[in-house]
Amino acid sequence: MRTFKKVMLRLAITVLVLFVTILAVRLININRFGDGLQAQPTRDELIAQYNAQAVNGDYLRAIHFPTDKVSKPGTVVVFGGSEGSCNPHLAQRLHEQGYDVLAAYFFGQEGQQPELAEVPLELFDDITAWQESRGKTEEPLTLIGGSKGAELVANLAVRYPSIDNIVLYTPAEYSFFALTKDRSKDQSSWSYQDKPLDYLSFRHNTSFTPALTKAVITLMWNGLIALPPRLREPYLAVEEAAQNREKARIPLEKFQGNALLFAGTEDAMWQGDIAAKNLAELSPSFHAEIYENAGHAFIEDIEKRVGKSWKRLLGGTEEANAHAARKSAETLHETLARWHG
Repeated sequence: MRTFKKVMLRLAITVLVLFVTILAVRLININRFGDGLQAQPTRDELIAQYNAQAVNGDYLRAIHFPTDKVSKPGTVVVFGGSEGSCNPHLAQRLHEQGYDVLAAYFFGQEGQQPELAEVPLELFDDITAWQESRGKTEEPLTLIGGSKGAELVANLAVRYPSIDNIVLYTPAEYSFFALTKDRSKDQSSWSYQDKPLDYLSFRHNTSFTPALTKAVITLMWNGLIALPPRLREPYLAVEEAAQNREKARIPLEKFQGNALLFAGTEDAMWQGDIAAKNLAELSPSFHAEIYENAGHAFIEDIEKRVGKSWKRLLGGTEEANAHAARKSAETLHETLARWHG
C-alpha cells in the first residue's frame, strides 16, 4: 500500500512539474512573441487618409484612389491577404506612379464573409460592372494579390477572360482550406456558382501520412506552448497527403494573359517558392522571380511592421526581405509600365 502511495505521489509531482514547466514556457513565449501584427486601419480611415472613394457591389467592398494623378491607361486592382486588408501600402505606391487603382477587400467587411471561408469568386462581377460604369472595359486590367490574395487572383484569372495581367506574391498552386476561428469546420476558402471549390485540407480527402501526422502534432505542441507556428511543413504535408490534388489544383495554364510571380526561398508560411517556379513553367507569358533567403513577405523594417514573431511565421532574413522588397518593387514598376504603356 505504501509503495502504491509513493508511486502515485511521484506521478502527481511529475504531472505538476510538467504542468508548471509548460505554463512557464507559454508565458515566456507570450511575452516574447505577443506583440503581433499591427492593427489594420478601417476602410473609413483609409478613405479619409487617401481622400479616396468607397466602391460597393453586391459583394465587393473596395477603395478607389483619386484619379487626379492617373496618367496610365487601364486599371490595377490590388487585394490583400489573410490579414484581411486591401493592401493599402501597395495601392498608394501604384497610385503615386500614375495608375488607376482599386484596393479591394475579399472578406471581413460589412456584407462580406466574416472570415476567409467560401469567399465567392463572383466578386469579380462587381469589378466588371464598376469598370463598365466607367467605360473602361477595353483598357488593360491587372490584378495583384499576395499569399491568400494570390490564391484568389489565380482562381479569378482562370475563370474571367477579361483579366489581362496578374501579379502573384508568394502564390499557391492549389485552393486550400478556409481560415476560420472555429476549428471544427472544414471548408474551402472559395466558392463559385454557389458551390465550394475543391480544396486541400488536413481532414478533407486526406490520408494521414507520417509527414502529416508529425505536422499536426507539431502544430498542437506549438499551440500548447504559445509558440508562433511555422506552417510550411503542414502545408507541404497536406499537399502530399491529399487524394484530390488534381481537382484542387488551380489550372493557371487556362489563363491567356501575362503573369508575374514573386517568392522567397525561405518562405516559412507555405511553399510559395515551389508554386511560383511550377506556375511559371505553364506559359511563356509567365515570369517568376524567386529571391534567395527571402521569406513569405517582402517588408523593410519587418520586425517593426510585423512584430517579433516574423521569423517563425514568415521566414527569411531581415536583409533578404528588404532586398526582395526593393527588387520586386523595381520589377513590378517596369512590368506594369510595359503592360499599361
